Parts: sequence; structure tokens; C-alpha cells
Amino acid sequence: MSITAQTGTLRYAAKSTYGSVAYDLGAVPGYYDIPDEREETAAPARKRVQKRAKIVVRGEHVAQDRQSVSVIAVVGYLFAAALMVFVLLAYINLTEINAQTVELQNQLGTLTDEGKKLEAEYKAAFNMTQVADYAQNVLGMVPAGEGNAEHLEIQGEDMAVILDSSSATAKNDGSVIGFLTSLMSYFR
Repeated sequence: MSITAQTGTLRYAAKSTYGSVAYDLGAVPGYYDIPDEREETAAPARKRVQKRAKIVVRGEHVAQDRQSVSVIAVVGYLFAAALMVFVLLAYINLTEINAQTVELQNQLGTLTDEGKKLEAEYKAAFNMTQVADYAQNVLGMVPAGEGNAEHLEIQGEDMAVILDSSSATAKNDGSVIGFLTSLMSYFR
């Protein structure tokens, strides 16, 4: 038994079919042509090509394919480097600010202690017995007492005046003249 391989050319079916012909390509006429066994196609002979050696003469420049660097990539790397420098500068500033904060907190602690000492000295400086002694002996002041208080008496009696409607000079009977008269008496 020999296994023979059949080669052929595929082309679209000339006529439509119903169902699936996925497994039987020979079922549809004109879809798969099997060539005759007599016709054997020979593979084309390969041509043998010899590589030529490059001859380089000194002084002449030979054009070479060079890889180029994208301008956008260069700009991107420069931008990233600039951002790294800014981050580094920010960390340096943060370190300096932290050092200043610690120094200022130490100063605040010492100033708070000094403030407490000065407040104690201030309270000790104003002794009320010393102030009263200075006021009586040096300034000649006398402490307040019942003998120093003076009372004022009013000579006349309190009184209120009640006006009668009969004593009024003009009657207010609802006329314009009565209104103007009462208005004039109000402004006198």
C-alpha cells in the first residue's frame, strides 16, 4: 500500500449547495479539482545567488541604516527628569521646613516657661498690703469708711401737675384750626 498525496486547486463553488460540505469537498462539482496523476508539477528550480562582498575604500562614507530616536521620546525623558528634579527639590524644602518647625517648637516651649515665670513675678510684685501702705503713708489717702460717706438731701417736695381739659387754651373739636393750635402749643 502506498500513500499518495493528491494536490489540487481550490476555488469557489460554481453552484450553491444545501447543507455542509466541510468534510467532503469532492461532493460539489467544480469546487475541488483533482489533477491528473500524469501531470506532475515540478517545483521551479532555485537560482543560486552569491553575495557580493562590500568593498570599503578609506575616506568614502558608506550609507548605513541607522536607528533614529523619536523627538517625542526625548522630550518625554527630559520631562520625566525635570519632574524628578522637582520632586527632589520638594523633599529638600520639606526637610528644611520640618527642621524649622522643630526649632520653633523648642522656642515656643522656652517662651512659655519664661511667660509663666514673669506671670509669677507680676503677681508677687503687686502685693495689696504694700499698695495700701504706699497709698496711706506716701500719698495721704484715707481708707473708705462710714464716716467718710456724705449724704445729699433734697430741700423741696416732689410734685406733679395734672392738667384739666378746661384749663387748655384751645379746644380740639376736630377742626383744622384746633389741630393747628394744638400743634403750635406742642412746639412752644
